[in-house]
Amino acid sequence: MAKLKTWTALTALLAVTACGYGVPGTPGSSSEASLGAKAAGGRWWAVQFHAHSSVHGGKSSIAELIAMAKAEKLDALAITEHDTLDHFEVPEWKNERELTMIHSYEWTSKTGHMGLHGPQLASFAAPIPNTLPNVEMLAQAHAQGLTKIMHHPKMPGSNTWKSGWDPRINAIEVWSNWYFVANADSQSQSQGIYTRENDLQAMVFNSQAITWWNSLLRAGQRIPLAASSDYHRWPQKLSSPCTLVFAKDKREESLLDALRKGRTVGVKGPGSARIMLEADRDGDGLFESMVGDSFVAKGDIPLKATVFNGQNMTLSVTTAQGERFEEKVTSRQWSKVFTVPAEQRYAWARLDSKVTDMVLQSITSPIYFDGR
Repeated sequence: MAKLKTWTALTALLAVTACGYGVPGTPGSSSEASLGAKAAGGRWWAVQFHAHSSVHGGKSSIAELIAMAKAEKLDALAITEHDTLDHFEVPEWKNERELTMIHSYEWTSKTGHMGLHGPQLASFAAPIPNTLPNVEMLAQAHAQGLTKIMHHPKMPGSNTWKSGWDPRINAIEVWSNWYFVANADSQSQSQGIYTRENDLQAMVFNSQAITWWNSLLRAGQRIPLAASSDYHRWPQKLSSPCTLVFAKDKREESLLDALRKGRTVGVKGPGSARIMLEADRDGDGLFESMVGDSFVAKGDIPLKATVFNGQNMTLSVTTAQGERFEEKVTSRQWSKVFTVPAEQRYAWARLDSKVTDMVLQSITSPIYFDGR
């Protein structure tokens, strides 16, 4: 009976929060021009790194995806068709100039999926065969200089990444929203209906992915995160979730370089609630380091978390020793300074709507303290 009450309450919560996209504010607003951001030189760009069109796997045409991306205020789009490069030849893809189109595809095997990205793909004749073992695919992708994002590592079945962590991977997609459509029955899909039960399943798989990612961080790995919708069809939203990337411009090369450096924050959508996490590396109160940065640390490290559009949500900060702080956000633009001992090695933050249970709204890549 207790489990049923929790399930019912969380289902009711999701009915309220599922329409919470498009909170006012833009990722590149001047209010976010912190010292850390100014030192890095750039701004935040909203990027969808994982989506499918009707070329292979999805229901919407490339023209429709591009129109959705613009309407939903994305700055860049990676169409990651399964094991094909055919989408690069679609006129709408080739001729798009306003939106940054990232050369990408999804390597899709029975032992896991990997998003492969890079402008060099424009000259490739064929994708890496999906019959290869994971380690051989990674060796080829690494030799080709591609950026590699592990997709939905804890999704059940053949989609689960089965060969463990490999340091040649550049990022992990810890937050994805594909599950609820994929798990709906065929009648529901044809009617454009999905159930809240499938939203709950997505929350479970994402939670498992975040826990696994943090265990790798705790073991000494340095791994940026990505958040992606894995869009296939309505009623999914192309931009939810997506990744904010801090880069000097929105060229494909700049965005991928920033992703590899860990300058990423996952959000429910462009303009929705989000976190800016910074560290005061010198103890001078300037907070000059941002996500992805690494520095030699002694003593206590002041961290500042700034939350935009997250009123009444809950911010938590996690280090190598577990969850360190949890605070309720009390205003539209809210900041809090936390002190973390340097021996805790890294910190990342997440924001949740916590009316009855945790519903993820934003999550950051780590800042590292030990300077390795």
